[in-house]
Amino acid sequence: MANKFVSHADKVMKRVNSQMLKNLKSASIYVTRAAKANVKPGGTSGFRTGRGSAGLLGSIGYEVDRPRYRSRIGTNLKYARIHEQGGTITPKSAKALAVPVSPEAKKASGPRSFSDLVFIPRAGKPPLLARIRAGGPKRARAATMDVMYVLLKSVAIPPRPYLRPALTQNRAKITELLLKPIPPRGK
Repeated sequence: MANKFVSHADKVMKRVNSQMLKNLKSASIYVTRAAKANVKPGGTSGFRTGRGSAGLLGSIGYEVDRPRYRSRIGTNLKYARIHEQGGTITPKSAKALAVPVSPEAKKASGPRSFSDLVFIPRAGKPPLLARIRAGGPKRARAATMDVMYVLLKSVAIPPRPYLRPALTQNRAKITELLLKPIPPRGK
């Protein structure tokens, strides 16, 4: 009789553990989707560009630690934390950060991808990197300057949380998913 009880208890524990893992996975998927919705342009995090958020959006995922019944939701991108928490970015090896201001510069990999940029110092203002185009015949057209980058000592990034709101705003639904009961046998 004792062996039959132990065997039944083992089967019940397997069903309970299996359901707990399913519930954890469902909750993890729900939070991951909510975080991705926050990162999308127009989402609650305040991201404004599709280009800037696409890498972060695609990198958010989850992994379930089966033996511990835990889930990790997030991303391994270096810049993800500063978007979540905010902070100040300072250059590591360069003297200044080159912040792109023109559409062409925003698409480029950096100032070194241009061979024709000119350094323009400005009194009391950050210096610029610009492209100077010569004008036509005398008096016909003046030279034009296309500002490509502004050089800054540091840049303050405001917090744009996407993970914390995914958890805090969805607590009730997450709890519901985690506490979903075991379905009766045969269903």
